[in-house]
Parts: sequence; structure tokens; C-alpha cells
Amino acid sequence: MPGEVYCIAEIGVNHDGKVDRAIELIEAARHAGADAVKFQFFSASSLLSKDAVLAGYQAGQADS
Repeated sequence: MPGEVYCIAEIGVNHDGKVDRAIELIEAARHAGADAVKFQFFSASSLLSKDAVLAGYQAGQADS
């Protein structure tokens, strides 16, 4: 319907690769009134230099 607002919370990669943390963030977004959440998914090898600094949870993980 025109005029309705649909709020999507951006979680991105703030879950640090941990399912429990992702669930906490989803629940926080719901509590804040979000209608949905958005996570980021990308292939680091196709976007980043081999010399790029990765987050701790990303280091040593195989790119799928």
C-alpha cells in the first residue's frame, strides 16, 4: 500500500560469524520495530586483495 513503511535492519557482518550473535541481533532488531533484517554475503576472494586485513572470524576460513 502506498504510504506504508517497511523497516529493514542492516545486520551486515556484525554477527562475527556466530549464529548465537546473529540471533541476538535479529531479536534486537525485532524489539526495535524492524520488519526484516539483512545480512551481507559475498566472496572475499573476488572483492578483496590477498593482502587485505580480515576480521578475526574470517581469517583461515576457506572461501566458498
